[in-house]
Amino acid sequence: MKSEIFNISHAEEIQDGISKVKGWEISYSSMLVMIFAAERSKEEFMKLADIIHEAFPSADIAGGSVDVTAGEGYSNSEGFSVGFIAFRDSKTHVGLFEVNEYMRIPPGDLAVWYREIEQPKVVGLLVSGHVNFEDAISFTHIDVQSFGGIMNTGDGYCFGNGRMVSEGLVVIAFSGGSLRVKIDKCSGWQPIGRHMRITKLGGPYVIEKLDGRPFSEVYRYCLGEIEGESLMELTLLFPLMLYRNGKLTARHPLLIRDDGAAVFSTDFIVGEEVQIGYGNPARIIYEAQHMQQRMASFMPQCLLLADCISRWRMLSGDTEQELRLCRSMGPSVGFFGQGEIISSGIQPMQLNMTFVMAGLKEIGTDEKLIEDIYPDPISLTGSDRMLTHMAHFIRTITAELEAKDSSMERKVQLDSLTQIYNRSQIEAELQGALLMTKGNERRFAVIMMDIDNFKGINDRFGHDIGDIALKSLAYILK
Repeated sequence: MKSEIFNISHAEEIQDGISKVKGWEISYSSMLVMIFAAERSKEEFMKLADIIHEAFPSADIAGGSVDVTAGEGYSNSEGFSVGFIAFRDSKTHVGLFEVNEYMRIPPGDLAVWYREIEQPKVVGLLVSGHVNFEDAISFTHIDVQSFGGIMNTGDGYCFGNGRMVSEGLVVIAFSGGSLRVKIDKCSGWQPIGRHMRITKLGGPYVIEKLDGRPFSEVYRYCLGEIEGESLMELTLLFPLMLYRNGKLTARHPLLIRDDGAAVFSTDFIVGEEVQIGYGNPARIIYEAQHMQQRMASFMPQCLLLADCISRWRMLSGDTEQELRLCRSMGPSVGFFGQGEIISSGIQPMQLNMTFVMAGLKEIGTDEKLIEDIYPDPISLTGSDRMLTHMAHFIRTITAELEAKDSSMERKVQLDSLTQIYNRSQIEAELQGALLMTKGNERRFAVIMMDIDNFKGINDRFGHDIGDIALKSLAYILK
């Protein structure tokens, strides 16, 4: 495998890159060209794609419009990042699928296309516009890794082998006996403030209320208002942190409706627990560096990246530190977008505030010990250093307050003798369980029990012994 990445401003500038790629003294079975465009029109993109197709008629070409491109370890908010990847004996297959009038991708179209591919090793997914996530992953198998992201969510486009659509999905399948793939991710966002529950949904992707209050009201109350700042800008910096299946993931809305509800690209369930999240710049960069350290041990020949635009906005001038190690690992191309997709032995997940990296190589590259590679020390700008210390201060104070609140809450919730839930807390737990089952195919059971002849224990042995009996039974139940 051999690859080259070029960051250019205009389509005509790719000619120098084409000349360089044509000078490669290698034979290859297939070529994939990735094009990501920031602040470039459909006409400019098509012009660039036509120039490349004319030079390499058999190459697969895929990409689309993004918020910010990432090429060769640098971010670019205006222009193109173009990656040429030539495979020695592996194959690529590109499919473009447009949403129908019901805003869905016909699953049959995907399945038919996918069945024609021989033993895919990994699948790349590039989303443009509002595409149902279940449609995007419906054709994938659990033993096939996948990665990618949402390039844009409005007024954008995606491209695959000569065709362009505004809302759709580009699928890139990689196959071949010598191809090896490593996919990794990192985040760095942390929860802060009190725990809340989702109390009302306007459909699986729309949160209307948190703890009985409108979504937008909760955010304004917790974070305040700055003149000229939209609520969408606020949620990009302070996403919603969701607890599900024992894992914590960040979610940011696609839009905030006039009624204060938030529309997301992924689903929620009434009763789920959430917190407001924040990004600690030092932690974000630290986790990115150590992900890259793990990837460096794989010795990739090419890196494909899907990063979150919120990370780019949060890190500002420190963004390049997140990408810096990519330069020493090998050619890299990708984008900062609105959401990330990853799977590795599990059903694909759609994430936010995450940096996803896929390393590709064909057999023949030696592994390198992870101890041989060390990330550079983190060096933040003054504003990010202040934010890191402020975030630590807030978390410390919040943890102390939560510990005090937790102690007081337990006193209110528990029976003083047995230290198990009292009547009012049992009723609250039942209400919460009923709320979780409403609108979902979930069930729960209630077990009631009674102590036979308890009055006889008190009468014969005294109330102190009766209390011991109650505490003993409570201990067994716990």
